[in-house]
Amino acid sequence: MYKVFFNDRVVYPGTARKEKSNSECLETWANNASDVKNAWEQFRDDSRYRELHIHGNNEETIKDYFFSLFKIIAAAGGLVNNSKNELLCIHRLGKWDLPKGKIEKYEPLEIAAIREVKEECGLDQIENQGLFSITHHIYANPKKAGSWILKPTYWFIFSYKGNKKPAPQLEEGIAETRWFNKNEMDEVLANTWASIKPLIEDWISFG
Repeated sequence: MYKVFFNDRVVYPGTARKEKSNSECLETWANNASDVKNAWEQFRDDSRYRELHIHGNNEETIKDYFFSLFKIIAAAGGLVNNSKNELLCIHRLGKWDLPKGKIEKYEPLEIAAIREVKEECGLDQIENQGLFSITHHIYANPKKAGSWILKPTYWFIFSYKGNKKPAPQLEEGIAETRWFNKNEMDEVLANTWASIKPLIEDWISFG
């Protein structure tokens, strides 16, 4: 099942029909791309709806219809653990976040994630422990009014064994970099993006 964040709202493109719904959930059956487009526009323009469930005969087909409505810009990032099993977080735009950024042309996913950690936090020599998760979120295209970008972000788990203090990339609007242990994560969860929260919750459970 695909889960796409739109600010603090969520789209599920291609799901089985729910047994129960509520007034905050918009559900629709889609037979073609036009049905998907109409559902998205209705949901986008009516903030009363917190969730959009687009049902169809084939999940991948509905997902493809939905993704085709947006410009796709892929990103990569990292959940970086130190030897104390603490998670590296950054503070940017008034919220706690994880280091990530746009993938450059022909750049491998893992290399992009490592580069972003180094650029945004000043850490290198991190060891890749594997792909952790993929998130999706939608935001307005800052270069073209009325259009939208869908960003899939590939998240890797990294291990850092060094002693270098992380340094925020101030020119990218990062005000602080900080290690958090599991007992401190309530502070992060109370002030982070909706798309980041499930990642951190999974890290708490399995990290």
